[in-house]
Amino acid sequence: MAARRFRGGDGSATMAGLRLRRIISFLRHHRLHDTAHALERQTGAFFDAAHVRWLLRGGSWAAASSYVLGFVTVGDCSREADMLIVRILTLRVMADFAAGRADAVEALFQRLYASLHARPDCHQNPALHAFGPS
Repeated sequence: MAARRFRGGDGSATMAGLRLRRIISFLRHHRLHDTAHALERQTGAFFDAAHVRWLLRGGSWAAASSYVLGFVTVGDCSREADMLIVRILTLRVMADFAAGRADAVEALFQRLYASLHARPDCHQNPALHAFGPS
């Protein structure tokens, strides 16, 4: 899912983005953080790097990957964003294996392959290539 872009020649899309950011700010001010993050994810109003760091520190790999992938399209984003996606998905795969959820890993590998193929120059980790399709 690609994030919505709030740009427009007539200004209406830009105004919608500004209104969403004001609503999200209001929700945060009133300590309604979960609601603010849900609105961010649904609308793609803006990316909250502090929220991603919080998810990563807590080992919430699934939530972190879902959040990040809600703002970018693999292969249609910056090199850094693709690298971040690969690293989060790699940690998510490892956590799923460690928790005995090997059956859930196939879909995650498909996402990893898409990102690796989008920017092959970015990912020089030999361990990841060992799992790739032959």
